[in-house]
Amino acid sequence: MSTLKVDTIATTAGVTNNRVLQVVSTEKSDQFTTTSTTFVDITGMSATITPTSSSSKILIIFSVGLVGNSTAGQFVYLKVNRNPSGLVSIGDQASARARVSAGNGGTQPYSNSSLTITNLDSPSTTSAVTYNIQIRSQSTGTAKFNSRGDDADSTAYGRSSASLTLMEIAQ
Repeated sequence: MSTLKVDTIATTAGVTNNRVLQVVSTEKSDQFTTTSTTFVDITGMSATITPTSSSSKILIIFSVGLVGNSTAGQFVYLKVNRNPSGLVSIGDQASARARVSAGNGGTQPYSNSSLTITNLDSPSTTSAVTYNIQIRSQSTGTAKFNSRGDDADSTAYGRSSASLTLMEIAQ
C-alpha cells in the first residue's frame, strides 16, 4: 500500500483555484413544524464551516423532499441565514413583501412540494461560519418541514428527509 501526500495540486499552468477544499454536511429525517409567521430556525438544519482562506467561496446546497402548510392556500417560506453577517440567497426587498430563498403553496388544499436552494456565498473570513435554514408560515396554519401539510398517520402520506451541504471552493 502506498500513500501520496501533497500540499497543492495544480494544473500544468500552475492554477490551483476552483477546487473543493472541504465539505461539511448534515441531514434531518424528522419532522419540524411551526405556526410562526416570522422566520425561526429549523432544529438540526445548520452546518458550520471554517474557510481556509478569506477569498474562498462557500457553495451551499440545500434540499428538502416535502414542505407544506396545514391551511389550504397558505405558503411556507424558507431562507438561508449566515451567522455572522446575516442572510444569503434571498430575494430583493419589495415594499412589504417577505424576502425568502424559496417557498411553496397555492390554491389547492395542502399544496406540497420539494425545494432546493443552491448559492455560492462569499463570507470573506477565515473564522467559523454557520449556515442554517429558517422557516415560516405565510399568515395562518402550520408550516411543516419533511412532511405534507395534511400529514396523517397513513401509508398514503409520506415523510422525507432534508440535507444541507457546504463546500469550500478555492479562489
